[in-house]
Amino acid sequence: MRWSPYSVDLAPKSGGKDVGIQVFLDHFGIDSKECLAIGDGGNDVTMLKKVGIGVAVGGARAETKAAADFIAPEVSDDAIWQTFQRFGLI
Repeated sequence: MRWSPYSVDLAPKSGGKDVGIQVFLDHFGIDSKECLAIGDGGNDVTMLKKVGIGVAVGGARAETKAAADFIAPEVSDDAIWQTFQRFGLI
């Protein structure tokens, strides 16, 4: 589901984002431990638990933060950029 010109959610009708992530990983032959996912909502919890590094942004819901391995800054404080820098992706 595309919800902005720059973002898309991978989630089948029959499951959550964890299922969508697994389909993506299987297609590209990537181990879930090598994957980082970023979320903020309750619908992101299963996805964050599925991947090697689950990241909740600063304004995320409490249950999302509890499921995360790392809490990023607020989205308005360049959360994605800072997270990618923190984990050596850029």
